[in-house]
Amino acid sequence: MLEGGILIAVILKTYCRPELVQQCVGSIIKYCDLPCRIYIADDSPEEYQPFKFYENLIEQGHYVHVFDSKLSVTHARNYLVNQLQCEPYVLRIDDDFVFSHETSMSAMVDVLSASDVISAVSSVERQLGNGKGVRDGELSDMQGFFVREGRALHKLCMPVNAVSWMTTDRGTSYSLFDFTRNCLLIKREVFEKVSWREELFIQGEHSAFMLDLKRAGYFLAQTPDSIHCHDERLAKEASYLDVRKSQEGLAAMQAFYAKEYGIDEIKTFSLGKVLETQNPSYSRMLRMFASRAAKDVRRLFK
Repeated sequence: MLEGGILIAVILKTYCRPELVQQCVGSIIKYCDLPCRIYIADDSPEEYQPFKFYENLIEQGHYVHVFDSKLSVTHARNYLVNQLQCEPYVLRIDDDFVFSHETSMSAMVDVLSASDVISAVSSVERQLGNGKGVRDGELSDMQGFFVREGRALHKLCMPVNAVSWMTTDRGTSYSLFDFTRNCLLIKREVFEKVSWREELFIQGEHSAFMLDLKRAGYFLAQTPDSIHCHDERLAKEASYLDVRKSQEGLAAMQAFYAKEYGIDEIKTFSLGKVLETQNPSYSRMLRMFASRAAKDVRRLFK
């Protein structure tokens, strides 16, 4: 059984992916370098639920709630936050994430301790299998800055090797960003002001949470001293894809973003891929935007 002194509450919602959730949890138990308690929400049909695995987790002191009907990922995360015990940090992950010897919760906690206004920190993501525009084994470039242009939101993605990293007093590298990937360690008190938007089923919930962090005056960071893996080697179940690519969910996202943020479209630009095209004028423009956004974030941070 788990004892006292748990620092990290790991929350994850899973749907129709029993092999992945078992792999994910197994990797956390093996590689998490700080005491943690795992909280799982599962709304899968019975044939996709690993009951024996869940029973063993509960016996060990972790938390599992199996829902009898399909629910939004945003509602599930908010529900799990409400079940937490006394853990001061909340790690939000997906069921296809994998910890390894490269993953360091200690480095992530050190970044959160560097400033009262840093509310959340992500680790860098390594891709397993080709996906998200990233080749197998490569590091994701899905971290960067939001730039508003009228009712459009531009997401400027920065490759890891192009980032100018700062360091904490203990020597942990980090940088401030507007958005990162989803392995997100969050200070518990953040949830007094920010939660996941339940108007969103799954599409757009990630960026909305980070827009809300920024709007609430919190800063988001990332550290390259912790790396998690994103496993897309298995074919996705049709039932999962139906939810992930729902046109109803997409329409709800578009309506919500227009009303709440004044955003009608989101455009993603990868600085690394632009550099590969060797288009000097386009490259200079994106570098200028990224540099300006980074300076604005750091200026506010100081």
